[in-house]
Amino acid sequence: PVMDVNNNPRNPIIHTRSFGAVPSVVADLGAAYVRGQEAANCISVLKHFPGHGDTSSDSHKGAPIMPFDRERLDTVELPPFLSGVRAGAGGVMTSHISFPKLLGNATPATLSPFFLKGILRDEFKFDGLIITDDIKMKGLGMSVWNATIRSIQAGADLVLTSNKDNMYETVCDMVDSLRHAVRTGDISEARLRGSVTRIIRHKLQYQIMEWQEGQPVLPPRPVPSPEHATLLAQALEVNQQLSRNGLYWHGGARLLVPAGTVRRVFVIHRKQFRDALRMRDIDVAFTSMGQFAKYHLQPPAVVYQYMPDADAKKAKEMHRMASAANVPLVLLAAGNPFRFARFTFCQGMLFSFSTSYESIMAMAAALNGDLEPRTTLSNMQIFPD
Repeated sequence: PVMDVNNNPRNPIIHTRSFGAVPSVVADLGAAYVRGQEAANCISVLKHFPGHGDTSSDSHKGAPIMPFDRERLDTVELPPFLSGVRAGAGGVMTSHISFPKLLGNATPATLSPFFLKGILRDEFKFDGLIITDDIKMKGLGMSVWNATIRSIQAGADLVLTSNKDNMYETVCDMVDSLRHAVRTGDISEARLRGSVTRIIRHKLQYQIMEWQEGQPVLPPRPVPSPEHATLLAQALEVNQQLSRNGLYWHGGARLLVPAGTVRRVFVIHRKQFRDALRMRDIDVAFTSMGQFAKYHLQPPAVVYQYMPDADAKKAKEMHRMASAANVPLVLLAAGNPFRFARFTFCQGMLFSFSTSYESIMAMAAALNGDLEPRTTLSNMQIFPD
C-alpha cells in the first residue's frame, strides 16, 4: 500500500494513490490493507518510506526535497509507516527523496543509513525486506553501479529496477558492482548473506519457494490460477461500487442530462464515454475540439469534455468556444483531481479519480441521474488554499 500522506495538492505523482491527507486515516486504512494482504499470504510492501506526499516534484524525473525536521516527520510522514509495520507488513520500499534539514546533506532516503537502519531497523524494529524504488529513477542522480553499492551499504535488501530499457545491462551492472564491492571490502560477505537469508526466509514464508532435500526450490504453480481469477472478479465488483460512490460535483453545479430538455450532448475526445452515454439513450455527438465549431450550437445543448489529464490550455480553449456558443461546459475529470480543481472557469466539474471502464460507466450513470454524486469527500484535501 501507498502510505504517503498526500497533503500537498500539487503533488504530481502520489495524489489518488494515497489514502488521503490525514495521517491517522492513512495509518488506519493502510494497516487494514496490510492485514488483508498478509491474511491472504501476499507480501505487503509499504511505500514510499519515509514519505513522498508533501512534495511538488516527481522522483522519477528529479530529486524532490522535503525541508522538514524530525518532529514534523514524527507527526505527519512516519506514523502511517509505523502503523503498517506493526500490522505485519513484510516489506518497505524506500523513496529517493532528500531531507537536508534532518540529515545535513542531500542524500536521498534510499541511500541513507539513518532512515533504513536507524529508523526502520532500530526504532521500528522492522525485520522485513527493505526494497529500493527503481534504481534508475532520476531522483538518485547517479549511476546504477554507485546507487546499488550505496543502497546496500545503507541497509537495503533488494535493489529494484523496473525500467525495461536495457534491463539486462542494468542487472549486470548491479551484480558486477556488488562483486566489486565485496572484493574491495566496501561491502562484506556477511552483509550480503544477511540480506540473502532474509529474502529466502520471506520466499519460504509466502510459499514463493519450498524447501526440498535441504534446498529452496520454486514449486510448480500456474499463474494466474483459477483462484486468482475468482478473486479478481470479486475485487472488480467491489471496485465498480466504489467508483459509483466516488463521484461528486465541483462548484455546486447540477448539470445532469434529463430526458427531453437537452437537444444534444457533445463529448470531446472519448469514444468509450460516448458509447456509455448512448447506452442510456442520450443523444450524443462525438467530436474533437477542431471540429466542434461547425455544429453551431444553441442552448440547451451541453458540452462535456472528457479529460484524463489536467491540460489547462485545452480546457480554457474549450471553455472559450462553449462560451461563444452560450452553452455550458462540464469537465469530466478522470485523472488527478488536485490539478483539475484549479479550473474555476468551468460551469461544472465531475471527478471520478480513475480512467477505468467502470469509472466511465459510473460517470455516465451520474450524468443521467441514475446515481447521486457526492458533494464532499472526507480525508482528502482537494482544493488548495
